[in-house]
Amino acid sequence: MYYKASLGTSARWITFLTTLLLISIPLIILANAGTAEQPAILFSLLLPVLIPLICFVYRVTGYELDSKQILVKRLVGDFSVPLNEIDSIEVNPNAMKRSFRTFGNGGLFGFYGRFRNSVYGPYRAFVTDPNNSIVLKQQNAVIILSPDEPQKFAKKLAEKLSKQNN
Repeated sequence: MYYKASLGTSARWITFLTTLLLISIPLIILANAGTAEQPAILFSLLLPVLIPLICFVYRVTGYELDSKQILVKRLVGDFSVPLNEIDSIEVNPNAMKRSFRTFGNGGLFGFYGRFRNSVYGPYRAFVTDPNNSIVLKQQNAVIILSPDEPQKFAKKLAEKLSKQNN
């Protein structure tokens, strides 16, 4: 079963403002191109294009739930969470509050990568809308997802986990 993952308000604003900033950088550089060296100009023009492109292809597009795994769908490099490794499920719209990024993306097309907060410690996030957060606890890890319908997703996942345990 497939569950959509739409960008929440915070990710939409961060994406819009960051993209606006990144578009303005090459324009400013081109306007002042006579004062910089050629390789520096090329690098300065490519970097603002590469950042959103990389974030776009790794963004979460949805979640696929089957009898063996949750597949975090992305344009490049889907991520699998085996159901037999999930110990508990918690729907928590505040799960990412007061988190800081240790390695990942903090809002450009979503929040994904490695984060940490005082509640869960280190965790991996594959989130498009923090208000739809579902926390999956494993023996040695925590993963946070954000399907558009978190209650429905959590209920279906709980059903699949109970079938697996019987």
